[in-house]
Amino acid sequence: MARKPGSLFISIYLMVLGILLVVSASMFVIGIRGMATEPTQSTVYMLVGTSGIAITLYSLRQVQSRSKSLKVQVAKVVTVLECNSCHNKVTRNFKEGDYVYGTVEVCTNCNSATSMTVMSIFSEKPTTQKLTTQFPA
Repeated sequence: MARKPGSLFISIYLMVLGILLVVSASMFVIGIRGMATEPTQSTVYMLVGTSGIAITLYSLRQVQSRSKSLKVQVAKVVTVLECNSCHNKVTRNFKEGDYVYGTVEVCTNCNSATSMTVMSIFSEKPTTQKLTTQFPA
């Protein structure tokens, strides 16, 4: 199974954020339990715990929003075929083994004995959708 580039970094980053979340929640709970005996120290524990939880949630939100915006769009590779007899042109998805001026399948238009010739191979630009925001009137 091929791994995406940077997946190890993201795994380690999420593991560190998980550890920070557990430690921060623990400090917050320790602060709440010690409120009756030592209010000053408990307040510090609660502030540190709350800050850690806030930082963790903010970081997770940033990772989530950035991963959505980094979608990779793969170009579609297309082969143009032309019949040697009737000159019918057909465009189809690229198949491994296609090369320019190579002969491939039989023409579906005239069913002649001669094969179709690959005239060109190119990639189509992927369609991009623009994000539009509509505001209520």
